[in-house]
Amino acid sequence: MNRTEWLEVRRKTIGASDAPIILGISPWSSPHDIWISKMGMDATEETQAMRLGHYLQSGVAMEALHQIGGSILSEEDFAVHPNGWASATPDYVIRQDDDNVILEIKCTHEKSWDTVPEHYLLQVHWQCWVHGIDRAYIAVLHGSSQVKVYELQIDLFSDWFIDSVAHVKAWFDNHVSLAEEPAVTVKRNDALKAAIRAASGTSVDLSEEIIDKMRRIAQIKRETTPATDELSALEREVKEAIGTAEVGLYQGKTVVTYKETISKRFDTKKFQADRPDIAKDYLSETVSRRFLLKEDLILSLTEVTA
Repeated sequence: MNRTEWLEVRRKTIGASDAPIILGISPWSSPHDIWISKMGMDATEETQAMRLGHYLQSGVAMEALHQIGGSILSEEDFAVHPNGWASATPDYVIRQDDDNVILEIKCTHEKSWDTVPEHYLLQVHWQCWVHGIDRAYIAVLHGSSQVKVYELQIDLFSDWFIDSVAHVKAWFDNHVSLAEEPAVTVKRNDALKAAIRAASGTSVDLSEEIIDKMRRIAQIKRETTPATDELSALEREVKEAIGTAEVGLYQGKTVVTYKETISKRFDTKKFQADRPDIAKDYLSETVSRRFLLKEDLILSLTEVTA
């Protein structure tokens, strides 16, 4: 279909970028804005930023495929779910390891993400649900020169996603089918964001007690003569609170990360005994986790919560 036909069908359905807005977890717009669009009353024009993002899309996709492998099957493949009211247009569907996989492209001025934002996780889950696909990546151009690819854990049977679909369907019935105008005010849905974070397994919300310990860690590190025994004990308690997650959150902010790092060391004995001319073949790999406290943020929280 041409763009005019696509826009007409798009107005009659809820797309993957609409759902996070309707559910109150997207920073970009409001449910009222979505309703105006569905009623055909919007007059939004394509901006330069939108055009630039589209131009960069193919380049970011090529770099992503260089990193993860695979080949492009389709670009901007619009589909409507069999239920008739949900739709999705992922940036790419690629073929990888005999599977069809969603590849979504994003551009951001942020240098990196500790975790993929919740509204993007919901967007890609929606795309997978509509297209009947259970694997996905988000490739992100951070700043102007770094492309990082995030592999997502897709679970279309999770409670948070099933509840999300039900809430969006109710919104569609009331505000699209019946054309009832929604409230203009935006209600943040922190509960859904927390549920998505918890289900992802990559982040965990920390208690005020753990934050107090982290404040003490930051203070000790800035002392002239650090109390090393106390520091070690406190870091151990914080790591135990993080558990198998990678990111610790407090009031929605990343306050600590505890991520795996891979290092390579030169195996001198093997190098000397075998082939000294091919050193790269004798690198051994070890995996560890790097503990990084956001000290300035932690200490600033003292002023907010004291």
